[in-house]
Amino acid sequence: GAHRDFLLAGSDIIRTNTAEANLLSLAECRLNKLTYDVNKAAAQLAKRASAEVTKMDNKRPRFVAGLISPVDSSDISWDQLVAMYVDQIRGLMDGGVDMLTFEAFSSAAALRAAIYAAEEYFARTKRMNAPLLISACSAEGLERTLSGSTFDAFCINTKYANAFSVGLACPGGHLEVVNACKSIAASSSSWCHAVFGCSSMEPDSFATKVLECGNSSVLNFVGGSSGV
Repeated sequence: GAHRDFLLAGSDIIRTNTAEANLLSLAECRLNKLTYDVNKAAAQLAKRASAEVTKMDNKRPRFVAGLISPVDSSDISWDQLVAMYVDQIRGLMDGGVDMLTFEAFSSAAALRAAIYAAEEYFARTKRMNAPLLISACSAEGLERTLSGSTFDAFCINTKYANAFSVGLACPGGHLEVVNACKSIAASSSSWCHAVFGCSSMEPDSFATKVLECGNSSVLNFVGGSSGV
């Protein structure tokens, strides 16, 4: 499957296939009661692939990040938003993910709710906090998030989360990514990462972009699609 392919290609971290595995999105398919089960199963599938590849090559560890994406929070209360994220986090953690990734957020309210939901979950369960990867979503060529916030403002919303890494999910070229991540790195004490969204890119083009970003000395790690 895709998880195994990314691991065999060299990814150290793969993400669960849970971008739309939240209550609101699943409700459109009348599967909202299965939010926990869908997330748990997705985590287990990714962990299985990670274990299989690591068994083939145990020279380095491989990790699974539970993917949580933003939702349109305009028609939902804060408590409902937090409860929705808690349910998703519960499924991902019970499925065995090693960390959580809040990816491509542009709304400050949705990001704060996701961070608060993670804090609530770990406080209730008394489990050790999982590392958090947090990324803002930017349109190509812009120096702001899709909601119009500056990257400095975005970083302010992440500071109290003690995130392992804060970065950018962007479809733009490498110069846009590097310049934006310089701003994020300057405003955050966390590591900095970039996730490329150009799914139509050829492998050689993507590899070239990754090397150029790596040579910038700004990013700690990079990824695209399902692997980091």
